[in-house]
Amino acid sequence: MGYPKVNESRVFHDKENWIEILHLWKELKAKQLGMNEEINKLIDALPPNKQLLFGVCCVKRIENCLYKFLKNKEEEPAAIVVEGAIDRLFKSCVLAYFANSCMIFSEEVQAFVEYLIPDTDADGSNEALYAQNAAIALAYCIRFTKEQNADFIHYCALKIFETIDVMAFDISDNERSNILVLQETETQKRIIKLIDAMPNNFDFNEIEALKETIAQFSID
Repeated sequence: MGYPKVNESRVFHDKENWIEILHLWKELKAKQLGMNEEINKLIDALPPNKQLLFGVCCVKRIENCLYKFLKNKEEEPAAIVVEGAIDRLFKSCVLAYFANSCMIFSEEVQAFVEYLIPDTDADGSNEALYAQNAAIALAYCIRFTKEQNADFIHYCALKIFETIDVMAFDISDNERSNILVLQETETQKRIIKLIDAMPNNFDFNEIEALKETIAQFSID
């Protein structure tokens, strides 16, 4: 799990607060761990194609973080590949396609998506970390089509929490930071509930309706 980028002005120009900042970070991590375990149990209760659907929804919510990063790096063609991969993942959630989802992505596409994961050791900006979380979540969804291991979808949910974690860490208001983490937990529960309520043989129209709903929960 990556460490949040510390606001230097907050630490080095106000050193007496560094212990308070450390305590805030530890508190957020503890809350994140407990809430993510709660989400994992809800994910496990879904059938595999709906597990994948939730994972892709996680990617969809933070995709703009990756698009912005790629645009800033003048890698617009790569963004087209990412968009296409997300569309194919949504399509593969439909039962008629899910059985053959393991064949949807070639090793070349899988390797390319993994290649796009930003190196936050080279670029320690928050923007790079947000993009890294989005790319990793996408890679996990693709791996799920090959292995159908629910842990990969757990990691997708975790990447959302990590993104919120970094955003919350830069907020000096402890109460507001806690609210952000709690709100994210409720958002993920709501999305899982929506997916669980969908019929097992949901179609593309129902996926489009779900995408419109989760658009209001985009993180960018």
